[in-house]
Formats: sequence, C-alpha cells, structure tokens
Amino acid sequence: MKKIKYNIAENKKINFVRFIFFTVIVLMISVLFFLIGFNKLSSETKQMKAEKEELKILKEKLASVSDMTVDYKNKINHIKKGWNKKIKLSNSLISWKSFSVIKILNVLENRLPPEVFIAALSISNDSKSLVNADVVATSFKKLGEFYRKFSNGNLVIKKESLGSGGMVRANLIIGLKDEKD
Repeated sequence: MKKIKYNIAENKKINFVRFIFFTVIVLMISVLFFLIGFNKLSSETKQMKAEKEELKILKEKLASVSDMTVDYKNKINHIKKGWNKKIKLSNSLISWKSFSVIKILNVLENRLPPEVFIAALSISNDSKSLVNADVVATSFKKLGEFYRKFSNGNLVIKKESLGSGGMVRANLIIGLKDEKD
C-alpha cells in the first residue's frame, strides 16, 4: 500500500532551503530584468543623444544650404539682369539693322520738288522714323509745294525764315513711318 503524503495541517512547516533558493532565483531574475531594462534605456538615451546631435548638424547644413540658395538666387538674378541688358541691346541692334535708311532717303528724294534742297538731315532710329530736316527752297511757293507733298499729318514746321538771295529756309520734323515710295 502506498502512503500518501499530504499535509492538511493548519500550520504547515516551511522548507526554508527551498524557500530561500526560489527567493534568490526570483531576485536574480528581477535584478537581471532590471539590468537589461537599464542597459536598454541607457543605450536608447545614447542613441537619442546621437540622433539629436545628427539632427543639429542637419539643421546647420539646412541653414547653410538655405543661405547658399539665397546667394545662388541673387547670382541668378544678377546674371538675368546682365542677359536682359544684352538681349535688349541685341534687339535694338536687330531693329536698327532692319531699319532702312535707304528707304527713307528714297521717299524723301521721290517727294522732293524741284528747286527745294535739303541742307541738313537727321534720321531717328526708332519705330517712329522721324526725320529732322533743314530745307532750303528758292521761293515760298516751292516750299509750299514741299509741304503739300508731306502734308499727310506727319509734318511739323519748327521754324521758317527768309535767307539771303530770296532763299527760304525751314526746319521741319517729318514722320515717315510705314510709308511707301
């Protein structure tokens, strides 16, 4: 027959060796978990510090890049201004090259009545094609004839005077924009 060892007494006898052994094991496991957690926390703190330092360095680089961006934008605007000046000059040269002085002189020559002479001439190089001319005629009648030939609304008489020997002198501005022979 088997003997059953079952203690149902109110005051049980505690096996202190076993109790101390289990207590030591539980304390060792607790200390081990505490050390592992502490180590983990300290390594995460070090990692956070390293990341903060890296973030600080990246912010400094970003500020530097932002400053460089502003500098480059200023340089680009300066270069654009230079190019715009060159483009404006090129466009003016193109318009000057397409400006036909010969065409204007042909119009003046074809309309110039006999006994009327051009003493001085300056031609503007713009879209208005203004001609500033000093005209000399043998009489007021011939000068009137000149006025009629250019009287399409583009003639401005600045000054008229009677010169020596009956010659009549006039200072005029003539607009010859888009005119044909």
